Amino acid sequence: MDLGDLVAQARGSLWIAAREPLSLADSRPGDLRVPTAIERLAALQELARSSGGPEATVLEGLYLARERQYLALVQGPEHGQAIVAGLPKAVTVSHPSASAWRRLAWGVGTWLGGEGSANRG
Repeated sequence: MDLGDLVAQARGSLWIAAREPLSLADSRPGDLRVPTAIERLAALQELARSSGGPEATVLEGLYLARERQYLALVQGPEHGQAIVAGLPKAVTVSHPSASAWRRLAWGVGTWLGGEGSANRG
């Protein structure tokens, strides 16, 4: 990753953080906005299949409580390339040596820098 990539990652991280992200390891008993971990896992797996095909897997998946939507870094059958699913437009992500979280944040930041710029808030 070069400096531009790190800027995109930071931009994406801020956008994600502003939307109350929850991983599958998180729980919020009593918060009716948040589905159970089992429901979130099923939704993320379906998002992966619908965006990456039947062989796709979730490398990093989040539920954005404020938006009530899912966001995932999805790996298709070809290793190295992944996509960010859950945005209005899927973003292809390379950088296979970076962590899944960094790749997800980079993809969101790249989307925000382009077509998603109206959604920065």
